[in-house]
Amino acid sequence: MTDRTQRVLLCLPLAFAISCGGRPVDPVSLVEKFNALKNRHRIDAALAYLSDDCVLEKPGVMKLEGKARITGFYEYEKALGTRLVFADYRFTPGEPAGLVTCRVYEQNAFQRAAGLPEYVYKSWEYTVAGGRISRIVATRSEETARAVANFNVFFQSWLNVHPEAIKKLLDADGKAVYSGETADLIVSLVKEYRGSLTIIN
Repeated sequence: MTDRTQRVLLCLPLAFAISCGGRPVDPVSLVEKFNALKNRHRIDAALAYLSDDCVLEKPGVMKLEGKARITGFYEYEKALGTRLVFADYRFTPGEPAGLVTCRVYEQNAFQRAAGLPEYVYKSWEYTVAGGRISRIVATRSEETARAVANFNVFFQSWLNVHPEAIKKLLDADGKAVYSGETADLIVSLVKEYRGSLTIIN
């Protein structure tokens, strides 16, 4: 172990202690508390664990920058009744930030309406610096990504006959709008779509 690495490892506990009023903060415990609050949809309390410029990313799906946009997504998850199960937390120290990783399983109303299986994430990463989470990157497993993509191909084609709904679901740049209202709308549209398949069959 180099002298520089030793200094980094020695300074990390001090940095977390200073950021939290002198009490040492374990990064894994910090992330666990954040996840517990988010699972109970206590959005304001959960947001206190994020830096103001926090980035929430699901590669190939979305990238949200800043608390304002992340708040909208958490309202979206709340309306969907999203439930996340976390497993195998690990912490990797670093400078200036450390990384907490885990595996995650997700269930929500969209999945149930679409007939999709539980989402599996092969990696869920939290960058922790100064006692706050500055970045969250959630990477779906290949099986989950494929199942969602296959459903979306046909659902989005069907959705083209509902231009007014599309205007509510997408912003001017064609990016998804996340809110409690759009969560309710997407679930109702998915149910209508699957109902139309039943009629056809």
